[in-house]
Amino acid sequence: MRFKTLLGIGPVVALFCSGAMAECQGTACKLFSPCQQSMLQGNWEFFLGFQPTDSVCPVTIAASGSFTTASLCVDNYPYVNRPSGTVTIDTSCHVTGSLSFSLFGGNEPDELVTFSTISMWISADGSRVSGYGSGTRSTGNFNSFHGVPLEMVYRTAGQ
Repeated sequence: MRFKTLLGIGPVVALFCSGAMAECQGTACKLFSPCQQSMLQGNWEFFLGFQPTDSVCPVTIAASGSFTTASLCVDNYPYVNRPSGTVTIDTSCHVTGSLSFSLFGGNEPDELVTFSTISMWISADGSRVSGYGSGTRSTGNFNSFHGVPLEMVYRTAGQ
C-alpha cells in the first residue's frame, strides 16, 4: 500500500501520534492508517552514507522484512559486497533493523561493516525511508560509528 501525495501550495507537515500518521496543510489534516510491514515490501535503492564514498545498492525487501541484493554495489571505492539485514516498521511509521556488508577494493584491507541499530521514518507517500544508523567496522581508525545517514528510495512492487 502506498500513500497518496497531497498536492497543494503551502507547507506540509507530517504528524505521528496514536499509531497513525496525519499529513496537514494549514489547519486541514488527512489521517492515514497506521503503518504496516507490507509498506516496506518490494524493491528499493538503499543509500549508505558511509565514507569514503556514498554507496547505492538495490535491495529487495521480503514480507518478513529481510532483504538482500543479487550483486555487488559498485562505487568508485570501495566495492560494497551484498548488503543484507532486516527492517521492520511499527504502526507509528518508525523503521528499525540491522544491516551488514563487507567492503573491499582499493588500497585498504577488506572490512566488515555492521549497522547494529537503524532508526528511520517512512515518508507520508511511502516512497522514501530516511534516518541514521550506528554500528561497528572491523578495521580502520574508527571501529564504531554513530549517526551515519541512511536512506531507501522505493523502486517497484515486490517480485
